Amino acid sequence: MYSPPSPFDFHLRTRLVFGLHAIDRLGSLACEHGSRALVVTDPGIIAAGHVERALGSLKSAGVTAAVYSEVRENPTTRDVLSSTLGS
Repeated sequence: MYSPPSPFDFHLRTRLVFGLHAIDRLGSLACEHGSRALVVTDPGIIAAGHVERALGSLKSAGVTAAVYSEVRENPTTRDVLSSTLGS
């Protein structure tokens, strides 16, 4: 006998903000979650100037930020482990 699937409610906690100059909203968005942030990036994103803009937005909103930039493009588990183990 057929039994329909059980009902469920699934909510992802991911928020996607898109638009021209959306990075300038980062500081006000981060304030919704606290006063400190960790920016995880790779050298290419830094070279493109995106991290500087992000840090400026965070600073103007009163959010203290640290940068971890030793991630490779398309990070793997090894990148995560190296960031947490310091190796």
